[in-house]
Amino acid sequence: MPSRPGSAARTPGHSPRPHLRPTTSTALNHAVAVAMARGPAQALSLVDALAMDKRLTGHHRLHAVRAHLLEMSGDTEGALAEYRLAAGLTRSLPEQRYLHTRAAALATRTRHPSWPARPGQPG
Repeated sequence: MPSRPGSAARTPGHSPRPHLRPTTSTALNHAVAVAMARGPAQALSLVDALAMDKRLTGHHRLHAVRAHLLEMSGDTEGALAEYRLAAGLTRSLPEQRYLHTRAAALATRTRHPSWPARPGQPG
């Protein structure tokens, strides 16, 4: 049976355009998708590899994703540090507020472990 156009793109492990590098946003989104499908440990290894990409050096989104993955894996101290670092790296006030809010909520849950976590978060 002849293959359909574009079917190679859906074959796991096969890239229809191997000469193209994914954008930083695409790569980070992929790491989040891996976390949802396979857990934060595998996604953290992807994010660690992305940290070597010069396009992401000092980029707040890398640290925000890493913070979320560390939070998912139960590494509260690491997540707090990454949320705070990400907030310090962005110039966007709404993003700063969001990241500081996440850090504050995580710190509060750490001090008061009987308080419920956000849905989908370790608590």
